[in-house]
Amino acid sequence: MNTYIRKYEYRFNYRITNERVFVILQYLKNISFEKDSFSVLVSNEDVNDFKFLVMVMKHFCIISTQKTNLGTELGLIRVNENAQFKVIKEITPENHFWVNKIIPVGTILVGSSEYDYGTVDWLNGIGVAQDGGITQINKEFINFNTNNLLYELL
Repeated sequence: MNTYIRKYEYRFNYRITNERVFVILQYLKNISFEKDSFSVLVSNEDVNDFKFLVMVMKHFCIISTQKTNLGTELGLIRVNENAQFKVIKEITPENHFWVNKIIPVGTILVGSSEYDYGTVDWLNGIGVAQDGGITQINKEFINFNTNNLLYELL
């Protein structure tokens, strides 16, 4: 009988076992976490579990996916103080009820690795520094900004 990790099943309605997590995280074993962005090749059978785990466990954003003969290559960025995000849709208290002011299109927001557990839903958003604290901005409202190039968050 499979025993699923309760916090993922309860919070995200995602069923995955400890054994499966161990298998999936092997894709990251040779990655240098000193880098802020990198790509990793994942088998097509593992890609959905991998995407889920890197977002909720490791706080990465996926900025590109490319299917190849060998699997799916995913471009990842680490959400930290080096990551910049450009607002592409106005952020208001109506679409982000936890934000108390309007953040206009074009504003550059800085990612943050300093957050309290539960303050950011990493499947739907990212943690950014805002008004001396950390807040979640939903992915459809921002793009990753690097070297004046914008990448959609997937």
